[in-house]
Amino acid sequence: MVQRCRALTTWHPLAVDRWEFWTLVGDARTASGAGESPGRELIQRLASLSGEGILAFAFELEQERNSLYRSDVWAAAYSLEAAARTTRSPTSALG
Repeated sequence: MVQRCRALTTWHPLAVDRWEFWTLVGDARTASGAGESPGRELIQRLASLSGEGILAFAFELEQERNSLYRSDVWAAAYSLEAAARTTRSPTSALG
């Protein structure tokens, strides 16, 4: 675990790097099988971590979620939503 400041106003003593975070998520998805939610598998993997590791994962999750609050991401979401309402099919908007 590396100590670093991840936000301008908040000091977080623990951090998992993005690679570790996405590797854990990807491994849980792979292990859960096709069509299954990776949630249970991810919970099992997190349970094997130390308390610090779990906190570090939670912090990185928060950072990843916060990174989606950008105007370009919201514009894409609104475009997909509008296309889905027009066609009445959420997948037809994707092409």
